[in-house]
This record gives sequence, structure tokens and C-alpha cells, in this order.
Amino acid sequence: MRTSFIRKIPVYIVLLVVMIGFLFPLAILLINVFKSNAEVANSPIALPDSINLEKFGTVINDMHYFNCLLNTLIISAISLVFIILLSSMTAYYFVRNNTKTNKFLFFLMVASMIIPFQTVMKYKNE
Repeated sequence: MRTSFIRKIPVYIVLLVVMIGFLFPLAILLINVFKSNAEVANSPIALPDSINLEKFGTVINDMHYFNCLLNTLIISAISLVFIILLSSMTAYYFVRNNTKTNKFLFFLMVASMIIPFQTVMKYKNE
């Protein structure tokens, strides 16, 4: 049992480095959110001298944060209801009617989920 742990140490080290790489930008964000703009410009990595909560007020008031949050929740809820309804109806049809056309349409739908939209996207300027 001890040898299996020793063999996994390089994997754990690599995972630790990757985790630090992902968490470092988040840590910088959390540090800088409590600083003034001048402090961020002078030393973005240093801890704040004093906690400044003005940015939270700016976001909530000037950007209408709660209004945007409500709009997002409404759109997400309505989309979720339609996606569940239409997907279940389509799945039922595909399961009950086993034809070549349905198989083709099913694989076409699966391919559209696998292939990213950006690979087939065309620009309007072309």
C-alpha cells in the first residue's frame, strides 16, 4: 500500500501545480476587489492596506445588478422548462420510432453537441 502512494506522488505534484495555476487568478481577484483603483495600479498582488467596499456599491447601483440577476433567472427558468419539455418529447419519438431517418437525425443531434459551434461558425465579413 505504501508503494502505491509513493508512485502517485508525481501525479499529486502535477495536480497541485495545475490547481495553483487555476486558483491564482481567483486569489488576485479576491485581493483586488477590496482595494482602491490606485492601490490596484501600484501593487496588484499585495494585500490591501484597508478594506474598501466602494466597488460593491458601484456594481449594485450603477450596473443594476439585482435587475440583471432577476432577468437572468427568468430567462434561465423559461429556457429550462422548454428544453426539458422539447428534449423529452424528441427522445420519446426517437425511442419509439426506430427508422433510418430517426437514426440519422439522432446522430446529427449528437454531432451538433460534440462539435463546438465555433468550428462551423462563419463570419459575416466573409
